[in-house]
Amino acid sequence: MSAQKLSVVGFYEDKKIFITGGTGGIGKLLLEKLLRCCPKIGCIYLLVRPKKGKTSAQRLSDLLDSPVFDKLRCYDSEVFSKIGLIEGDLSLPSLGISDEDKEKLIRNISIVFHCAASVRFDMTLEEAVESNVFGTRRLLQLCQEMIEIEVLLHVSTLYSTCHKVTVDECIPVIPTINGSMDFNQNKDDFLKTIPLEVAKKWPNTYTFSKALTEVMLDNLKGRVPVSIVRPSIILSTWKDPIPGWVDNFHGPTLTVVNGALGIIRSVVADGKKIGDVIPSDMVVNLLICVAHKTKYQDTEEIRVYNICSGRQNPLTVKFFLKESQILSTMYPSKAAIRYPNWRFTPSELTHKLRSAVHHHLVAYIFDLVAFCTFKKSRLSRIHRSVSRIAKTTKFFSLREWIVCDRNVEILNEELSDKDREVFEFDVKKINWKAWLKDYILGIRKHLLKEDLDNLDEAIARMKKLYWVENIVQSSIPIVAFFIIYFMIKRSRRRH
Repeated sequence: MSAQKLSVVGFYEDKKIFITGGTGGIGKLLLEKLLRCCPKIGCIYLLVRPKKGKTSAQRLSDLLDSPVFDKLRCYDSEVFSKIGLIEGDLSLPSLGISDEDKEKLIRNISIVFHCAASVRFDMTLEEAVESNVFGTRRLLQLCQEMIEIEVLLHVSTLYSTCHKVTVDECIPVIPTINGSMDFNQNKDDFLKTIPLEVAKKWPNTYTFSKALTEVMLDNLKGRVPVSIVRPSIILSTWKDPIPGWVDNFHGPTLTVVNGALGIIRSVVADGKKIGDVIPSDMVVNLLICVAHKTKYQDTEEIRVYNICSGRQNPLTVKFFLKESQILSTMYPSKAAIRYPNWRFTPSELTHKLRSAVHHHLVAYIFDLVAFCTFKKSRLSRIHRSVSRIAKTTKFFSLREWIVCDRNVEILNEELSDKDREVFEFDVKKINWKAWLKDYILGIRKHLLKEDLDNLDEAIARMKKLYWVENIVQSSIPIVAFFIIYFMIKRSRRRH
């Protein structure tokens, strides 16, 4: 049956859904969108683990306090009764789910969205495999027991095949692993069979573990219909449920925040490359539509959907960083310590020289002043952390990929006009300048916790920082001239 003849909203009527990673950014948006736009949905169960001294119930309560749900609260506050809590953990046998909850899922669930993952770039291979590969395998085993299972939708990453220049919409080919790896063996034996020279072809254990997970799903899916969605770099929402919503410092957001606060002045990046970013609400809209499509697709093979912007609506790294810098001065933060004036370079040597002066030297001066005035000194520590993270991300800021996203295009064409309006994921419609404005305002509001009420005060402070910046920049060549002059004069006197 063609997806064109089916209503996406109608497909979810009376459906019972299970979501992992519901407390993350994509999980929150997915939960909100399903409840608001599919009002006849049956119920949605969230897998939530206790964390940082909070119970699963407390974390679910915190999740629902997010501004993401404000629009839904105004629309229908009773709809929250459709949310069910399943306490568990992907790292535990049988997901750590109680027998009662497991029976509930087995008998009722028809659609599973697997949004959970460990996204740290500095994990050991063992940590990455345990979390991303074996966690997904445990979930797949549960899905295979579900009586009504129709779809398992796995959220991967566009960079699961980043060791190649071209990213196709297919399961990755991993030398010595595809077709020969036994994904049913225990973790220790599994790790022993992974050739390290193969793993090193990927820039980090995160992307390699996501590639392994895709191959594992292809090997072990059995009767479970599986689709994979691969987003590029996920940033703030485009417009739904609110423009510019962002809840984490991952990826480029950390660079933008540190630049806006005046903490960093140099970034390793190639401005000519395409910065392949995608708004988070578009990812969620695609997830909802892919689950609908998977139910009716005419193949048992796993279909892969690369959702990205680079081919259809390219955004250069230069435009992203420059525009973010301009907007950071127009909508500044009160917490800024210097005027935003960061530069980017593909040269590591140039970056190291700039960092030595503008990062480390300045950090020592700030920390010395803080120490002398009995305040907490932390800028040097922040710079060490930023430098460590920058080393793990430079692989992506210096490269671009040729990405095939034809499956996403075809799906968009198959949708009805109504579904296409409700679940938009056509990246050609994004105006990057307008989106970046919402992104910067979203960072200010949701991450830095500053409302527009104090904007005038922040702008006045930014003007002072601007003049301080100009005075300092003007003084540097003068001071340097006199230092060189006196050094030469002193040298001549010795002779």
